[in-house]
Amino acid sequence: MPLRILLADDHDVVRHGFRAILERGGFEVAAEAADGREAVRLAAAEQPDIAVLDLAMPQLNGLDAGRQIVQASAGRTRVVLLTMHNEEHQIIAALRAGIRGYIVKTEGTTQLIHALREVAAGATYLSPSVCAIVVGAFLSGKELKADPLNNREREVLQLVAEGRTPFAAGSSKSDVAALAVVSLAVR
Repeated sequence: MPLRILLADDHDVVRHGFRAILERGGFEVAAEAADGREAVRLAAAEQPDIAVLDLAMPQLNGLDAGRQIVQASAGRTRVVLLTMHNEEHQIIAALRAGIRGYIVKTEGTTQLIHALREVAAGATYLSPSVCAIVVGAFLSGKELKADPLNNREREVLQLVAEGRTPFAAGSSKSDVAALAVVSLAVR
């Protein structure tokens, strides 16, 4: 039975390309999502073996979506970030959140297939450039501070950054409600 994959990226052409690569590699793409909230919903509904998420997605970024998927599935769905971003703070936050793979999109298709198989077998996979960053951070001895925002505060901050305020055109009532809940909590 092939490994079941949830694929989330906000660019259709990228998602379709990765889908073709994964299917040629013997994986089954069980679901596709265009944003982080949809990825969390589909992960709960489809219960894939692995969720492959882009880091920079609308509605909910891949890191926060991954954190929610790991928590909701009690670790049964392993999460891999497939991204162009390789900043130290993002990598460390992903590992702290229980994300099992961090792959830079410049890796070859062979490495992507290998990484997913490693993660499915219970290992943690980091692209070589990401591994070098993690080792460098460890050897430097510097302590990265924990994120001062909670999950909900990060979600609202992302909505504001996307221009989804109560006064913006195109904002939904749920966006406004999310902002209202946090604004009441801050008072």
